[in-house]
Amino acid sequence: MDIITHATAGAVAGVALSGPMRLSPVIILTGIAGALLPDIDAVSLWSGFDKYMAPSMGIDKPGWGIYFSKYWYSHRGFFHSIAAAALFTLAVHMIVCFRRLPFIRLYRIPSAFFTAYSTHLYLDYHTPGYVWGGINLFWPMNRYSGGTGRVWWWNNYDIFLILLFTLAILLFSFAVKARLRTKYSASIRFIICAACLSFITFQIYSRSFRYDYKNFRKEYIKLEERSVYEQKRILPAPLFNVMKKFDSLLPVNF
Repeated sequence: MDIITHATAGAVAGVALSGPMRLSPVIILTGIAGALLPDIDAVSLWSGFDKYMAPSMGIDKPGWGIYFSKYWYSHRGFFHSIAAAALFTLAVHMIVCFRRLPFIRLYRIPSAFFTAYSTHLYLDYHTPGYVWGGINLFWPMNRYSGGTGRVWWWNNYDIFLILLFTLAILLFSFAVKARLRTKYSASIRFIICAACLSFITFQIYSRSFRYDYKNFRKEYIKLEERSVYEQKRILPAPLFNVMKKFDSLLPVNF
């Protein structure tokens, strides 16, 4: 899944777990960071990895070879596991304790991080398996899960729009809550997020095509075009055109 959709999911987690009466920029940014961190294993594709990073890390393999392999530090390896989510959340919790932040942030910041990290794993679980066969969800066991190919790597405009709409509702709920002072705000946010997850899951499993492929050169372009056609089928034409235009303006795959 693309980084913009992941970041939006992280923002949703951060807003949902912000303080009871007001938004917390720290918690929101923590959520975004948690949603993006699993893809740090893609650093091996960086043009300077072989020259600068690999020697300092004692790695004698080329970056592209690491990325498409099944080492623990390869893409979709350790960093895409429940164990990594738990360990990094523990690290975040220790930092929070060390900084002696207010009690309410003592659990909200790690909770936002773990929830956001988990959204990344959930979304990537449904992307194509390709050479990995999924994500190493249960590391250290060398058993890859998912890779169902129910969604393409990107061009998932519908999922992004659901997340964006959910984010807008959550932000609006804070504005309303400040006026109404309702004690049910946490429950309302939980229901909103549960509905978001349900809608996303429905969209994932209602795709009319499975993006399962093994031969990159022969099948990639065809499946890329198919993913765009799928969005054209799902979204109203004006909305699809807006999303396509927005996509064309971005320097990254979306």
